[in-house]
Amino acid sequence: AERLVSASADFDWLEANAFAAEPLFFPESVFNKQAFTEAVALAFSRCVWLRSPDADLPALVPMLDLANHADTPNAQIKLKPASKGGLFGGKAEPPMAQLVALVDIAQGEPITLSYAESTRAELLIDYGFLQEPVPAEWVTTFSLDEDDINFDDKCDVLESAGLEPSQQFVLSEKGEKRPVSL
Repeated sequence: AERLVSASADFDWLEANAFAAEPLFFPESVFNKQAFTEAVALAFSRCVWLRSPDADLPALVPMLDLANHADTPNAQIKLKPASKGGLFGGKAEPPMAQLVALVDIAQGEPITLSYAESTRAELLIDYGFLQEPVPAEWVTTFSLDEDDINFDDKCDVLESAGLEPSQQFVLSEKGEKRPVSL
């Protein structure tokens, strides 16, 4: 939902600052919110995540987006930062994405990556597939009743445990997973 709201806000800005000003160059039949949202979804489904110490960055990297997803991947993508050249600029290298094997990969064996730490539903929404087998997963929400006469005391107890008055959890056949924000 957050990504959809962000894409909608981006489209609204583009519409106000570019599309409306030049309708001959940006006809509404092509440059509309539905088409923009579909383009964002397509780009996101093809992106790979470059992990750096500062942030995880989505990037469109030709060829690396062809690797399949696996819960236990045999490769990962690493971001190699740019290196400065010598005094006269020699041997400088731009930043680059590198595909690094995590284990020995036999000839003919597919290269697999972990697309993200996601539930099966998130993989379906973001990347368009369900990985088999699909384990039973269920998102449940625990919320305190604000009308409860002990609401404030209960909030204090939850806060001391690092929890919110309303908390979501993913339950699966493998056991409880991390809290999620959907």
